[in-house]
Amino acid sequence: MKESEKILRKYLLSKKPDFNKISLDILKIILKKTASRFGFVGYIDEKNDKLIIPTLTENVWNICKVKDKKIIFDIKDNLFGIAIKRKKFVISNDIKKDKRAKGTPKGHIKIEKFLAVPSIINGKVNGILAIANRETDYTKEDIKTLSELADIYAVIIHHLIEVKKTEEYNKMINTLIENARDMIYIINKDGIIEYINQRVKDYGYTKEDLIGKIAFNFLSRDSLDYVSDAFKKAFKTGRTLDVLRYKLKRKDGSTFDADQKSEFIYTEEGPKIIGTIRDVSKERNLEKELKQTNELLEKIFNSVTDAIYLKDREENYIKANKAFAKILNLSLDEIRNKNDSEIFGRSKAKEIYQEEKQVLNGKTVTSIKEEFINGKKIVLNSIKTPIKDSDGNIKYILGILRDITFIREMEREVTLLKARENIEKETSAFSHDLNNILSIITGYITLIEENIIRNRDMLKEIEIVKQSIKRVMKVTKRFRKDIPSKIF
Repeated sequence: MKESEKILRKYLLSKKPDFNKISLDILKIILKKTASRFGFVGYIDEKNDKLIIPTLTENVWNICKVKDKKIIFDIKDNLFGIAIKRKKFVISNDIKKDKRAKGTPKGHIKIEKFLAVPSIINGKVNGILAIANRETDYTKEDIKTLSELADIYAVIIHHLIEVKKTEEYNKMINTLIENARDMIYIINKDGIIEYINQRVKDYGYTKEDLIGKIAFNFLSRDSLDYVSDAFKKAFKTGRTLDVLRYKLKRKDGSTFDADQKSEFIYTEEGPKIIGTIRDVSKERNLEKELKQTNELLEKIFNSVTDAIYLKDREENYIKANKAFAKILNLSLDEIRNKNDSEIFGRSKAKEIYQEEKQVLNGKTVTSIKEEFINGKKIVLNSIKTPIKDSDGNIKYILGILRDITFIREMEREVTLLKARENIEKETSAFSHDLNNILSIITGYITLIEENIIRNRDMLKEIEIVKQSIKRVMKVTKRFRKDIPSKIF
């Protein structure tokens, strides 16, 4: 059996292969077979593209006088760097004359002859084997020897890197699972918990409290039958429910709401269920509070006397309250998802759109208008404002209408009453002044009458004047009384 085959066999049969020891074994073989004094075997770290040489500590560590010795190197344009970069062996039997030999630090072992062969797999260099300072020149036979072992070393490196990746990946996944927000579990067909993550500590348990126990023992009493039936049905049909909702017990006996999502996995031992359990107590409480809040808001929405509606950008009524439906003499179902054309007709719809177009451009519009709805004239005070989404885009139009017909009528009544008071005041003053004048005239006529009492013809004329004055006073009195009522 070839040395390379022995190395590979030893690696494959080892339960815990020691990568550094395998590298050292390969180094010992190539040093012995080529009669070389020095050498190294190393691999390339994929993460940082550096050459790691674990064998240096065994072979030349004590001989080398370089300060701050290291086993990790940058891949440069020196002899071993050229072998790696060009993916081809490098041989030099006279280092002094070889221009490729450069970058040797002070105190480094003197190199006279050198041979390096890269280990390549799938067209990619993942390591290197190198020897130096044989008394005779290196030949093609030495290249062949190193190449055979380099091929084996390439396979070993590749496999170990993949194993390491898998281990790191599994470690990462395990960390994620153990620290997940949800409880993650595996149970078998008998309902035994085979695995559960450490999230159970939030509910008073340790993992040991649950692993190996019957899962149903940790359900609340009112959830037991429901979950048990779902479990049996799942193993019978091979399908789990999308979401299973139930209550679980904490270690102290209290319960909490849980949502479970699960699916089947198939192992050599048979089908099992893997799933996640999320504590949704807060969400359930929030849902309950939100429902109560929505019910309260709905009551307020439909109790206010102002008419309120919500329309989308396409002018469809998304929501309206009872006051709005009452104004239109329609039911809420007759309004919902309808547009203005369907409710008011095209002509009125165009008028409404022209106003609400300003709202869709971000403006709040207020107005007071007389409207004829269902043959009745009413006065409406309206406010229309844009409602934006979380991104600041206008999504809805909120309209609030107040029927101020009664207020307008009251304002008119108040205005008329004030006018009547003013007219009564003015007519009263006018009548008073006129009566005063007539009283003076009457007095003077009485005096005249006494002086010409013997002249009967004149007395008749004076009597006519007196009667005329009385009629004027009656008219004045009637004017004061009747004019305001006739005006209003």
